[in-house]
Amino acid sequence: MTIAKSLWHINSLQSVIQEAGLSPRQGQIQLQSVYSLISPGTERTVALGQVPPALHKIMQVPYMEGSFNFPVKYGYSVVARSVEGKHYHVMHPHQNVLSVDPDSITEIPIELPLWKAGLISNLETALTAYWDGDPKPQEKILLVGFGWIGGLIAGVLKLKGCGDIWVVEPSLTRAALARQYGFRIINGESINQEFDIAFHSSATAEGLQTCVDHMNWEGRIIEVSWYGNRMVNINLGENFHYKRLTIQSSQVSRIPKKMMANWNVKTRKSEVLRLLTNPWWDQFEIPVVPFEEAPMIFDQLRMNHPGSLTYLLKY
Repeated sequence: MTIAKSLWHINSLQSVIQEAGLSPRQGQIQLQSVYSLISPGTERTVALGQVPPALHKIMQVPYMEGSFNFPVKYGYSVVARSVEGKHYHVMHPHQNVLSVDPDSITEIPIELPLWKAGLISNLETALTAYWDGDPKPQEKILLVGFGWIGGLIAGVLKLKGCGDIWVVEPSLTRAALARQYGFRIINGESINQEFDIAFHSSATAEGLQTCVDHMNWEGRIIEVSWYGNRMVNINLGENFHYKRLTIQSSQVSRIPKKMMANWNVKTRKSEVLRLLTNPWWDQFEIPVVPFEEAPMIFDQLRMNHPGSLTYLLKY
């Protein structure tokens, strides 16, 4: 029997790597993991036990084990290799050996570097946010929160032809990254201009309030943050009502209704693969750490001191 090593969150304070035997179902294939990407926002919320009970079923991901009440095995972006030497992307928790259904894998084009393939799941989130916002090239765009997802959204916006993009990011390190990648930084406490559309990904009430306070008339705010079971308190009594603003949730699990006539989950992934071939993504600096160090990474995430926008785990 094959023994697999998996990352488990035991409780809201501890993550460990555990061993267990694989029991493949009929028709499944076995893959050897090469990389898996940590999605810091969602995975931090899971590791802290902040998934609302009402969402436990909805938030389940393929091949997840346990429950959000702990212990839980969670994650959703693995790059793996078959015995024939082909490489695939699969939504699966962090684990070194996988038994998966053939219809759950996507073959990675040979010309795409494997580390880039780890971005697929989160780039689907960014592309969906772009669709939800539907920004026009001439519109002035505010991006609040240049974390991992915010950075990916900024990249999609740039590659889709949006040029007037301004970033609010209180972290000096992240703001420097945004500037390095070619985006303009603006101080959230002294903004003296207004925007047509805002993408919010800081997962803070202060960040969302910044968006509300600096929109043009009938401005659109695309809320990408997921707050888990945390309450959000913002002031809707001033600009929001007077300016006829819209706050729209963006979530990746479904294709936006307005896009369903032309897109589905498979074609969206094909578009993400196409976007990843652009050399613009080569400048992203993603630390690669051994899988065995994953528990320490989640210790940092729980304390909200990630040290990097995200991490690639190497097997």
